[in-house]
Amino acid sequence: MNILEEISQREIEEFKQRRDFFNMIKEYGRHNPVKSFFNALKPVSIICEFKPASPVKGTFIKNPKLEIRKFINIDEKNGCKALSILTNKRDFKGDPLYISYIKSFCDLPILYKNFILLEEQIDEAYLVGADCVLLIASILDLKRLRALYEYASALGLDSLIEVHDEEELKDALELEPKIIGINNRNLKTFEVDINNTFRLSKYIPKGIKIVSESGIKSSKEIDRLLEYNISGALIGETMVKLVLESQGNKIKDFLINRDI
Repeated sequence: MNILEEISQREIEEFKQRRDFFNMIKEYGRHNPVKSFFNALKPVSIICEFKPASPVKGTFIKNPKLEIRKFINIDEKNGCKALSILTNKRDFKGDPLYISYIKSFCDLPILYKNFILLEEQIDEAYLVGADCVLLIASILDLKRLRALYEYASALGLDSLIEVHDEEELKDALELEPKIIGINNRNLKTFEVDINNTFRLSKYIPKGIKIVSESGIKSSKEIDRLLEYNISGALIGETMVKLVLESQGNKIKDFLINRDI
């Protein structure tokens, strides 16, 4: 079992432990309208990620509950177009309820980022206020990928279908999706190569919006994404570190309005 499979299995175990809480919030329904994650993506929109920790690199944010508002306010102030919120608790120190809290003061569309294997997880994403869910092709066969994609669509949620190689992309295109995320990180080895975006993007039909994920560390890389007409760049660890280090000028360099 590789690290991706281990994390996915732990997430399902964790989700089952909070089923009672999930069933309680299910009675109250959703309290805010779904915003279009798709419409927020225009070359190159920056998707800022709130990522308290990594199973590989350890903890980035010691007190995420105390610091989350500061992070999101800085992201929004500097031109971030959408948010990605880690909801996996054990390995990434996230929490689904971070999304509900952010929705109380921020209007940006939000991606519920987790290892989704069950329809109930999509229900949770919907109920806490997410606008989009992450569906990872490497942990789902085509039948399950299609079922989860259609389930999310029926709730009015967008889906970011994440791929890393040609085989996964082939499956993703079977769904005729609106958004495909190209992960520059191999989730089995955790090696990162931003050229993966440029390599795979040429096989994706026009009309499908492309998000480049992982390994984006400079504005020069964002400019290169723009040259390839990539719709979005999801920036996690780099943005978290810039906020922690109060690197205001560098943050603006990333988040400057590049819409065309």
